[in-house]
Amino acid sequence: MRNNSFIYPDFIIVGAQKSGTTWLWEMINQHPGSELPPKKEHHFFSKSYKYRMGLEEYLKIYENISPSKITGEASTSYLYDRVRKNVHMEQKNVEIDYNLPTIPKLITKNLPDIKIIIILRDPVKRAVSAYYHFIKAKNYSPMVKFKEALEKYPNRLIVEFGQYYKYIQLWRRYTKESNIRIYILEEDIKCNPKEMLMDTYSFLNLEHNFQPQKYNHTIHERMKWTYLLLNYYNLRILTKIIKRFKIENITDKIAFKLLPKIDQDDIRALRDIYIDDKEKLEDLIGRPLDCWDYSYKHVL
Repeated sequence: MRNNSFIYPDFIIVGAQKSGTTWLWEMINQHPGSELPPKKEHHFFSKSYKYRMGLEEYLKIYENISPSKITGEASTSYLYDRVRKNVHMEQKNVEIDYNLPTIPKLITKNLPDIKIIIILRDPVKRAVSAYYHFIKAKNYSPMVKFKEALEKYPNRLIVEFGQYYKYIQLWRRYTKESNIRIYILEEDIKCNPKEMLMDTYSFLNLEHNFQPQKYNHTIHERMKWTYLLLNYYNLRILTKIIKRFKIENITDKIAFKLLPKIDQDDIRALRDIYIDDKEKLEDLIGRPLDCWDYSYKHVL
């Protein structure tokens, strides 16, 4: 979308983290009517120091995009309500910049015609997936237990990003009904990806009958337990040996026993946090969430 001399984004995928946003980004990117920036996530409106650089700095993301194409970004931190200051892994408290409004208000103030896409996932499974994501990203050791990660690294917002009701309520307050789409990972992406993409393309004013490649495949495969362990300790030689001799099944069993298991008491505690919002969330988004069982089983 061109506005004066700048290209503005047409859409933003705001989350949820670990809920299929990369898959949807890739599916939109394949459409001939779209042109997306090389980088998926920018977090401009969720980090204080970035936002204070000014909107023109943000719009540089789109400066090489054709004005005839649909474009946007996908920053999962935008599902959270408040703009944060610099994020440090060891910080005990989440530092909020209260001189700035909430993220939905900030975005819609600067981008009044923006279309918002949200994908939701069983919040318990999403939290566990985020925990493993940060291990894969080497934010903490694979020997750090789940509960320890929640307590020691609060700035990862592992629990908070699953508290969908209050965040969606806020997005609804600042976004026109016609400018927001909410999908469910378990039903829409996993069971009906083709129908979902047709709806998404129509929502973005793209030709809805376009069929992208590999739309029924996941983008991020789960990292095997072996490589989760070896990746953190940079044991590339062992990784090459294991792949060469094709012994992942054996080493996976060993790694599975070495890595700390997620305690079911922690899962029940997460369930207690999220379950109270279920009925309110169903009413808010207008669809049942029977596909969520609010559980997780640690399996090989």
